[in-house]
Amino acid sequence: MEEEPGSAGKKVILDYRKSLQGFSFRGMRETGSKIVRAGRVSASAGNGRIKLIKGNWNNDFLDEVDFFPNQKIKDQVDCLSGSYDKLAHYASYSVIPTAVGQEVNSYWQGA
Repeated sequence: MEEEPGSAGKKVILDYRKSLQGFSFRGMRETGSKIVRAGRVSASAGNGRIKLIKGNWNNDFLDEVDFFPNQKIKDQVDCLSGSYDKLAHYASYSVIPTAVGQEVNSYWQGA
């Protein structure tokens, strides 16, 4: 979860960590401006590599993305760029996911 700067951000992360004992959880400080962080996912979207699942939230989401950064609310853009970066970083590890109970074979095989 993104850790906001300052002592309030540290307290929020600590509270979540206590609530989520037994789960893998940590706070991460973001670096760089929101605009720079959004640029990476924006480039992928511009190249057709981002798809939306149809839902009643699409118009609100697209309005926020279209007007970014010239609006007050940027939460969905922050979530999108943070998620994209985490998934892109994870994918760079050359991890081959496997189906539970079939750890010998990748679930990508035979697809």
